[in-house]
Amino acid sequence: MGIDRPIVGLSDDSESTTGLGSRFSEELVRPVAESTLLETVETMAARSDEAVQKQEYLALAASQAAMEIELSPAETDEHETYEQVTSRIEDLRSRIDVPLEEFEDELADSLT
Repeated sequence: MGIDRPIVGLSDDSESTTGLGSRFSEELVRPVAESTLLETVETMAARSDEAVQKQEYLALAASQAAMEIELSPAETDEHETYEQVTSRIEDLRSRIDVPLEEFEDELADSLT
């Protein structure tokens, strides 16, 4: 499963991107103020980072669930990898802006 990266389209006129808009996360038409361009790039970078963090969170949550099935509660308390995975999940929970409960609900809905 790949990660969708945001793409900013930059053109000389609005006509040149007609029909291509669905390929871009954001479209800018020249001339573009430097502040607008920088703000757009920063916004797209933040979206990309969040997508990577969400994907990592889901992968780790799946690993954690598999370990919880395979290991007894006493074994999980002493399992170094389980502790590392749990710690990273907690770290990601604190970083991701969107409440993960909403994200998890959306994921569950998409799987049913």
